[in-house]
Amino acid sequence: ARWLTAQRGAWPEYFLGEHHRRNGRFAQADSILQSLLTRNSGISKQPVYLSLLRSSVEQKKQEDAQRYFDLAWRSIQTHIDAEFLFEDYKLIFTEKELEVFRGLDAVAQKREFFRTFWATRNPRPASPINYRALEHFRRLVFAENNYWYDGVDSKVSNPDQLTRLRFPRTRALNQELNDKGLIYVRHGEPNDWAKTGGPLISNESWHYYKRPDRPEYIF
Repeated sequence: ARWLTAQRGAWPEYFLGEHHRRNGRFAQADSILQSLLTRNSGISKQPVYLSLLRSSVEQKKQEDAQRYFDLAWRSIQTHIDAEFLFEDYKLIFTEKELEVFRGLDAVAQKREFFRTFWATRNPRPASPINYRALEHFRRLVFAENNYWYDGVDSKVSNPDQLTRLRFPRTRALNQELNDKGLIYVRHGEPNDWAKTGGPLISNESWHYYKRPDRPEYIF
């Protein structure tokens, strides 16, 4: 934080706000991030909106979270703006959605894509709050705090040692979280959880019950 404070420019300021947010200092974080929005800082507003959205979700401010969620997709002006949203949503893309998004050429098409992306996932279309979208960010924040992965993917860390599994293409897009984080963002809290073994070598299993909208999953 001290090093960021000594730097000049909007990006160091943004990352200082993110540093405060990730450490639970929401008042300081929100003040910095709001300041970036009220002036011509020279950086895309999308990461700022998405950080304020995370902050609002962590503080359980649903109306504020919904407002920043809407601002993030409605104010897309460039392909770079769209990529910031893609990075936050990529882990729950279907393979068809990923194919469609990669084929879009116009910024307006990408803006409409994200509108439709969440409209089709909204369990209560008449509600002013898209609870599924806010749940996605709750999961994302939890995964970022608990399942971050700073290592390198290798044969040793590959869960498919026998090459029998078929992963969705979105797994290859995940460069931030471990596999538990990816599963958590996609499916949420497991219905059952078990862990066996010692502190060095252990086995963890997550069980998701069958529902009308999905099959049974065991990871």
